[in-house]
Amino acid sequence: NGKQSFGAVYRVSDTYNLDKATVSGTTSSYKSSSGYSVQYTHQIKKRIGIVLDYTTETFTESLTNKIKWDRIGIGLILTNYNSTK
Repeated sequence: NGKQSFGAVYRVSDTYNLDKATVSGTTSSYKSSSGYSVQYTHQIKKRIGIVLDYTTETFTESLTNKIKWDRIGIGLILTNYNSTK
C-alpha cells in the first residue's frame, strides 16, 4: 500500500574473513551453510520510516563447534515512499 513493506533474503552460503591475524599469526575464515533475513518497514511521515530486521546464520565449516547467531534490529530510515496519502 506504499506505507509498509516486507522482505526476506535466504543465503545459501557466506564466508567471513577476519581482517587481522590471531595471536599465533594465522588468519581466520568462517563459512556458513545457511542463513536468512526478514525485514519489515513502515512509513511514519512522508519520507521517514522505521525498519525491523531479524537475521540468523549458522557457521558450520572452519570451526570446531557450530556457532549460530541471531540479530534483531530496529532503525530509522529516510526514503522516497510512493504513497500519495
